Amino acid sequence: MYAQDYYYWVKHQRRELTLLPSYVRAVTYDLEMDTTDLKELVGIPDVKILHHERTYHTNWFRRENQEYNCALLEDSLLIDTDLSVHPEIFYVSKNLFLNSDDREVIFGDLFYVYIKNADSMDLHLLDSMALANRVDYLGVQSSVYYGFKCTKKSAGDALEMANLFYESGFFTSAWADLILVRWESSLKTPSAEKINIYTSGGELILEPPTGSRLLELYSVQGTKLGSYVLNEGKNFKLELPPGMYLYKIYAGKCYTGKMLLP
Repeated sequence: MYAQDYYYWVKHQRRELTLLPSYVRAVTYDLEMDTTDLKELVGIPDVKILHHERTYHTNWFRRENQEYNCALLEDSLLIDTDLSVHPEIFYVSKNLFLNSDDREVIFGDLFYVYIKNADSMDLHLLDSMALANRVDYLGVQSSVYYGFKCTKKSAGDALEMANLFYESGFFTSAWADLILVRWESSLKTPSAEKINIYTSGGELILEPPTGSRLLELYSVQGTKLGSYVLNEGKNFKLELPPGMYLYKIYAGKCYTGKMLLP
């Protein structure tokens, strides 16, 4: 479905990622705003804030840095919403992923470059790449970990930048700030037989399986009709005209199928 490969590096080993619809977004925003202000700004009435905090980069890196708020937002409407248009939002994650442990992960705005025994040439290369890709230098920890943050003006998100710096071959390693969307254990992946979909009186009724996160609905011509967040333990109902439909359900992995609504 997606031509581009998505991955990150851990101890020089490439870890593959499966792209999911971006119904969860990581954002950084103005420190003067609270979560109520953020919800009003986003303009999605039922948007959920899964997590929020403020930064302490000045303390962590022992140099003066601009501080800001961070949040994880969840709503199916985020898939087609451009949050970057708001001046109060400084960074928006591009993608949501499933990792090899079947857990939903997202990458924040930070990435780190590891250089052991850096000399002036290493630091010059690091500074040149940072300037060329419009990423902000935060400081160095333990003399070997160089921290950077991405903004809307950067040449890519934190995952893309970490991969770029590592794959340049100039530095020992680089990695982006990976965030688990939910802290529970790995999503259980039910068999297709446990996904119960039926119709009644012109309604599509879905009994979400364990670990369900999202339903995507398509026409038989392949036109996407909508994306819907599923709440585990609650049946999902949707009024539809008669016809054949295709679906994708994300529940640890992607399940596909078709159904007929009489």
